[in-house]
Amino acid sequence: MPDTVRDAVQVRIGRLSPKARQVLEAGAVLGPVFSFEAAHVTAGRGEIETIDGLDELVARQLLLEQATGYCFCHEIVRDAVYRGLGLWRCRLLHRRAEEALERLHPDDAAALAFHFERAEEPGQAARYALRAGQAAKAVFAHARARACFDRALTLLEREAVRLWDPEAIAANQRLQVQALYERGWALRLLGDMQAYEHDLPKVKRLAEILGDAPLLAHLRWREVYTHRWFCRYAEARDVAEEGIRLSQAVADRSLEVMCWREVGRAARATGDYGEAQVALERALSLFAGLGDVVHELHALSNLSTLFWRLGEHEWAMHLALRALARCDEAELPLERRLPLGDVGVAAAAAGDVDLAWRCLLESLSIARQIADRTQEIFCLAHLGWLCVQQKRAVEALEHLHPALALAKRIDSRAEQSWLHSGLAEAYRLLGDPDRAVEHARRALELAQATGRSHDQRLAQRVLDELETPDL
Repeated sequence: MPDTVRDAVQVRIGRLSPKARQVLEAGAVLGPVFSFEAAHVTAGRGEIETIDGLDELVARQLLLEQATGYCFCHEIVRDAVYRGLGLWRCRLLHRRAEEALERLHPDDAAALAFHFERAEEPGQAARYALRAGQAAKAVFAHARARACFDRALTLLEREAVRLWDPEAIAANQRLQVQALYERGWALRLLGDMQAYEHDLPKVKRLAEILGDAPLLAHLRWREVYTHRWFCRYAEARDVAEEGIRLSQAVADRSLEVMCWREVGRAARATGDYGEAQVALERALSLFAGLGDVVHELHALSNLSTLFWRLGEHEWAMHLALRALARCDEAELPLERRLPLGDVGVAAAAAGDVDLAWRCLLESLSIARQIADRTQEIFCLAHLGWLCVQQKRAVEALEHLHPALALAKRIDSRAEQSWLHSGLAEAYRLLGDPDRAVEHARRALELAQATGRSHDQRLAQRVLDELETPDL
């Protein structure tokens, strides 16, 4: 702010009565817009004094009165007032603001986190930052959720250096674990798996300090997820099997089933279809026994994909329709994206193009609604391949290129070989053999690097057909 502007604002503020200035300072702490009730509590003035102060501020054109409260005529005024507060006065006003908001707006976790932080109460600020992140999570605002969880961790680390009581220290460490787990959820959905993996040693260190065997067991699932994301399937299977043993030792049935599912997914990726079927069917049965409908749906989806790869398209469709019916029974409309995608894939394999197109588009719409990027890639890829099958090359490129760009952006490696194979086929249809071969070779290179057997066979077939067209 230029000195001349700041000086002009300070002159106007200097002409205020003490009670008006106190109310103005309370408003500057509360924000650009605030209610009478919040200003009354924060300023520490009586009701009539607060009203008189607000009337004076409106008359001097520093505030505007609205139906729901008051707002600053210009942010410059609020900024000048706030910057003019001394350290201890600022902390006191934020402490009063947090008291006002806890009573008036207890669900405004983000604002409460802000005021507790400015009042130098990092522990309480962290708890509200966690709540704010969970609220953002509930509406699929993944980036905002991550920012809240990042803030919670910073605040908890700040609080930790002030603690001396063992129980308080342990409580802080457990909250750090919770914040790390919540941030992990956001990082997975945002596709920042490098950061996700970077957090794992922190969780392990805290779990070991706490002596928490169940937490250490659960950490194995997070490690499995990370290995699978980066296509380290041998490591994923080894850690998943260790996770099964540890979960049995701590009697965590849910975790045991999650690890069985991961064994199946890793085995499916490397072409061990018999082992994959056994593990996934076991997981499905156990999820159903636990009443975990969401993960039951995921297991059904995994099995549907497995049978599609095996060429058993009728059974793939049966499992997908079964999952779709479970979604409707349990009233889980957003989870429909998984079975809808699987129905679309099975329908395409069976030659029912209209059904395939409808289901994949509906699944894509839901995936975008909740920012499920892996399902978005899945749907775009299958729509692209469907266009290839119908020899609609230009439309195929319109789906495959965005899918590949998204997969690269979130560093999702599992789909990239398959997408390059689709692009190779599309460019062959367009009569561009050089580009087609380039994508086919890239597809084979990626498939070999990741060890995904299905993708290797597909890429090799496409490349052979391009390099020996007469055969």
